[in-house]
Amino acid sequence: MKKNIIITLVVGVWSAKAEAQNQIITSDPLGYYRSTVGFQAGDRIFKLDIDLNNDGRIDVLLSKTVHAEDGFDDKNNVPWEIFLLRADGKYASAGEKTDTGVNYGVVAGFPKNRYWVGQIPEINRYGVLYLICGRGEHAKCQLQAVVIEGEAFKEIPVGEPVDAETGYEQLLQRIPVPPTPAIQELNP
Repeated sequence: MKKNIIITLVVGVWSAKAEAQNQIITSDPLGYYRSTVGFQAGDRIFKLDIDLNNDGRIDVLLSKTVHAEDGFDDKNNVPWEIFLLRADGKYASAGEKTDTGVNYGVVAGFPKNRYWVGQIPEINRYGVLYLICGRGEHAKCQLQAVVIEGEAFKEIPVGEPVDAETGYEQLLQRIPVPPTPAIQELNP
């Protein structure tokens, strides 16, 4: 019986460690990003410093130049890695919140040139608002928000799907040109 208890405890400790290793904790999100992401000649890093969860601390969102092989055909729509500044001064990577838990290593995708940050009245939440559109002649567009829940992000549809022209009008009513805060472009 003691052997079973010892085995169970070892498996329990290993599982907890494996789960904890999925979230990145760092004091330098940009340094971590530079050391773990592959870059091609001419690539740029995009850095956005915003208080994404409205807690008074400036969080860091990082992305890079996208290429066709990355699966993004719109070079302005980029995948963002989110690092939330914690009270202890370190940054924690934000995973995607799902019905079954949090998936780390998943990124939020929104355009680097068409977004708005602030309180979103339709969902009574603070976050990043952007427009996502389908393809084709009669494709619909949807306002979408990235919001933070704990140390995870969630993408939430805002309002009803509309045609592209109406969607851009709705978004442009909120977005200063260029978007604020501005994205920094850095060398890898």
